[in-house]
Amino acid sequence: MTDGPRASADNPWDALSDFFDTSKVADEIPAGAADNILIAWPVIFQFLDVLAPAAAGRRAVDFGCGTGSFAHALHARGYTVTGIDPSPSMIARARAAYGEVVDFQVGDAALVRDQAPFALITSIMALQFVAEIGVVVDALAAALDRGGHLVFAVHHPGAVQGDVLHFAGGVDVPIFMRDAAEYHALAGRAGLQPVLEAVPPFTAAFVARYPDYAGQPPEYLILGYEKR
Repeated sequence: MTDGPRASADNPWDALSDFFDTSKVADEIPAGAADNILIAWPVIFQFLDVLAPAAAGRRAVDFGCGTGSFAHALHARGYTVTGIDPSPSMIARARAAYGEVVDFQVGDAALVRDQAPFALITSIMALQFVAEIGVVVDALAAALDRGGHLVFAVHHPGAVQGDVLHFAGGVDVPIFMRDAAEYHALAGRAGLQPVLEAVPPFTAAFVARYPDYAGQPPEYLILGYEKR
């Protein structure tokens, strides 16, 4: 068993670092990356505003941070942030864009556990690509302070058919679809209590900008937990 995807020379996410580079200007970000910012982020920030408003000086880690934009957004809210991702190419872009204020490191969930404790752990569209999810949830839960929060976005079960996502350029990534009940069971065994479950739709503003998404079912399942 592993603590999530390991960094390697053939990591498929290295080939996708340009596609998911959300440090670019808005007009250059494709819909498949902009949806994270425009659909998932607002739900997560609203959750944090209600249940974890005292950000200043508290430690947070963004697991599967990609090119670092969400980690940087957490920093802007007052957290002391570490961004961890198994892709060296993703981390290189994150450091180039935000490395002066966020500590970006190549690694997996074991690295999160080793650098504990954290008041907040986030993960944006990463956990559905982890096969051994129980190992990762256990590691993330162990890394939380008591009273801390784990909040993450994954694909909603109705949004993806099959067990592989196909990206441009012939990049294929295995995906492991799970519903809320499965995540709740894993979190409960790790000592976490559910405090958020949301399935946000594509907004009218998003569809106006990216009309190909008109009529699409909700893409995101967003879940939050507290360690008590």
